[in-house]
Amino acid sequence: MATRAAIIANPKARRYSPELLRRAKDLLEARGIAVSARESDAPGRGADLARRALADGVDVILVAGGDGMLNEVANGMAGTDVPLAIIPAGTTNVLAKEIGLSSRLADAVSAAVDGMPRRVSLGKAGDRHFLLMAGIGFDAEVVRTVNLRTKAVLGKAAYIAAGLRVLARTPLPTLTVIADGRELTGRFVVISNARFYAGPFAVASEAGLERADLDVCVFSASTRASILRYAAGVLCGRHLGFRDVTCLNARQIEVSSDGESWVQADGDLIGNLPMRFEVVPDALALMTP
Repeated sequence: MATRAAIIANPKARRYSPELLRRAKDLLEARGIAVSARESDAPGRGADLARRALADGVDVILVAGGDGMLNEVANGMAGTDVPLAIIPAGTTNVLAKEIGLSSRLADAVSAAVDGMPRRVSLGKAGDRHFLLMAGIGFDAEVVRTVNLRTKAVLGKAAYIAAGLRVLARTPLPTLTVIADGRELTGRFVVISNARFYAGPFAVASEAGLERADLDVCVFSASTRASILRYAAGVLCGRHLGFRDVTCLNARQIEVSSDGESWVQADGDLIGNLPMRFEVVPDALALMTP
């Protein structure tokens, strides 16, 4: 059983508050666990805070934030045996949905203390790990366009507004995907390590955190009508039946573009194409209910 825990918090997460952090500490300390807590003070600081907590010898690291902060912390924990636990406090909390974790604080703390640690795979995009997925094309442009102040106020609606602005800028550059030697072309690509995407929507029906490969979905068309059709297909779970959508499993993927194309991983921009993607099996211990 854990005796020392660290909480790494994102003070800008939509559902975070100092009261949430205080209650989490109280619940852990009531179980006899010594707790240290740190708030991230700048984008990208989560990995450094995780490495510092590991150096202090903690038994478990809890993240109070959203999927972006989980990504940062996972990048500081990859390859270690100390488990990562989740206190859902972000806009969407996709990873929490993926593992069936309740949004109730007491349940999240219970999972962190009494849950089962699972070794899970991570995706890797360039030199950056990701837990859920990497997106290239339309969704990366949405992430690049979204107004962070609007996101803080409107939550998911801010992405809809950004999506409408991106639609006005189509068509998108052509992407060339080489997945385990198979070449495909498209305008929008999602490389998934997990089943859910942007909430309770399953883009990759065969993806899973414990699999030793990634699910690659290539969307071929880039017209406004096609992108709206893809969005409706994902919402209804019918996109895999579209003739201009190709999905396959691969361990190594290379993606290039005939124009400037950004890459987002777990909801944050991480760079431009060309980029190499791969799966890293059993890279992280994750506490699950």
